[in-house]
Amino acid sequence: MTTIKARIFPVPVGYLSIEGLENEAVEQDFYVAASQVAEQFQFDKNQASRDIKRLLGNGFQFDKIQTSLNPKPVNAISLVMFEKLLFELALKGNQKAIGMSRDLIGLSLKQLFCDAAGRELDKQARQGYLKVRQASKSTRKTLQDEIAEYIDRNKLQGTNQAKWLYSNTTNKLYRLLFGADNKKLQAILSCTFQEKVRDLMSTQDLLDVERIENLAMKLISQKNTDPLKAVEWAFRANLMEQRKVTPLVCKQSA
Repeated sequence: MTTIKARIFPVPVGYLSIEGLENEAVEQDFYVAASQVAEQFQFDKNQASRDIKRLLGNGFQFDKIQTSLNPKPVNAISLVMFEKLLFELALKGNQKAIGMSRDLIGLSLKQLFCDAAGRELDKQARQGYLKVRQASKSTRKTLQDEIAEYIDRNKLQGTNQAKWLYSNTTNKLYRLLFGADNKKLQAILSCTFQEKVRDLMSTQDLLDVERIENLAMKLISQKNTDPLKAVEWAFRANLMEQRKVTPLVCKQSA
């Protein structure tokens, strides 16, 4: 098997970063080392090659890559096979692979559409979307935690109010911003079984949602405000009435 000499470069994926490899002799011939896959997706590094081969099938063969950092060739997979591996890991329930897959939804197709239309897909726009998407996930998780603490503080455990408080809060936010609750937005965006509404929101939509959730969770935490009221007050405080209720700005039309 021929050994490929490659250069190493960081690949930002929003706030994440992957170590990429490019064939020195063939431009845009990209690879990812097996050890990098293990590091990114919590594999046992000593068993990484075996586990990757198991996921990609018995017919799969590694490429051998040599870099300036390591004179000894290492196992690596092509970018296409890395995408397939990401899909297989997501199917197996690997949470980081699921998260990265959701972050990247729409970007490849948008690149193809831009190419066909003779448009350049701006590098900053791509990274900007990924960063906003990742930040919105963190904010959403924090809001969930704040609502759980609100339920504990106010001794609402086991009540019907507590059971539906988080989903009702989310629906309240969506109705204020977009004029439709989560179920209606799923229909508007034609979400598949594995997709969530936020996977298909535009950068601006995600910024609007995160802005409201950030302020709402502060009201819940610092003033013990009812989450439904916190969302409404946060919406008003951010002057979102200027936007009015508009159709959702989806990535496919961004």
